[in-house]
Amino acid sequence: MKIFYSILFIAVTLFFSSNLYSQPEEKWIFTAKSQLYASPLVGDICSNIGNETIISDSEARTLRCISSSGEQIWEFDGQWKKRLSSGAALTWKSPNGNPLLIIGNGDGSLTCIDAATGKKVWKNNAGIISWGNVIWADINGDGLDEAIAGTEDN
Repeated sequence: MKIFYSILFIAVTLFFSSNLYSQPEEKWIFTAKSQLYASPLVGDICSNIGNETIISDSEARTLRCISSSGEQIWEFDGQWKKRLSSGAALTWKSPNGNPLLIIGNGDGSLTCIDAATGKKVWKNNAGIISWGNVIWADINGDGLDEAIAGTEDN
């Protein structure tokens, strides 16, 4: 009888645990215009409900912000000369407190974008950034993040 209860306990445990670990449920699909070489960035950056997803639509050379329900909120065409093989980085430690994105490109450009609106804040020439990502960090202790980029030369 002890073995029966042990087997029954194992069977019940397996039954309930299989229900807990079911397959993920698809919530939405967004089809980019090209390959996505860089990992997406997910964060709550817009005023709508839920987290947004920032993707580098590589061959289309466009950064896209997708809502938590799968609709595109904005797109940014940085006039990049090379595909977007890097992902964007996000900071909240900006001078005006708005979330900012930074992205480097193989054409040497470094672009800062207002994450909530998709509008360009500034663009500089930093040097070729291929396959790596730019990051944000407060390197001088002033409470604001600075952009750090590793380029082919520096």
